[in-house]
Amino acid sequence: MNGFEKRAQRIKDSIKNATLELLSSMEPRAIRITDIANKADVSQVSIYNHFGSKEELIREALKSFYFQHLEEYEKLISEGSKSFKETISFILFQKRGTIQKFSAKKLNELLLQDPEMNKFVKEIYSTKVFPLFLEMIEKAKRNGEIANDIAPSLVIFYLNMFSEKSEEMLQLSTSYSSEEQFIEDLTNLFFYGIAGRR
Repeated sequence: MNGFEKRAQRIKDSIKNATLELLSSMEPRAIRITDIANKADVSQVSIYNHFGSKEELIREALKSFYFQHLEEYEKLISEGSKSFKETISFILFQKRGTIQKFSAKKLNELLLQDPEMNKFVKEIYSTKVFPLFLEMIEKAKRNGEIANDIAPSLVIFYLNMFSEKSEEMLQLSTSYSSEEQFIEDLTNLFFYGIAGRR
């Protein structure tokens, strides 16, 4: 990538980041190109040159958001340096910045408004996320971290139950004296249930 291409990529990244910031607090239809240009400190012409339309820009920004977090999970799982418990704790409880920016409810609203993005996310889940989580679960079973008689699909269902409540978990954490204690209690609940470790 030459200097011109690097500069163009930096501008595109800045525009997409500004768009994500605005999407976290505004409806897509309420966002104007002027708002994005001001936040990214670029001209409106630059936005149209790089993305063509506001709709395409929003799609590209959301796709970048999903790919970025997918890469983080792939790296975390493929490195193999963390236990299953540590990996789950990171994915569900320590991604506070993501939860604060986009709740599951907010993301679902955005996807319902754009059938093309909805299709993209379903495809990413079936071709990337689901196989990645299956790999993580099978590895945890081999290491004795998950009972062998529990179906992987049930483990993923259980993970999704917690993940879908991420926004409520964030609110609940404010009632704790420390974030560390909240994460520890929630991790224990996830792994050992309300009866606790025997």
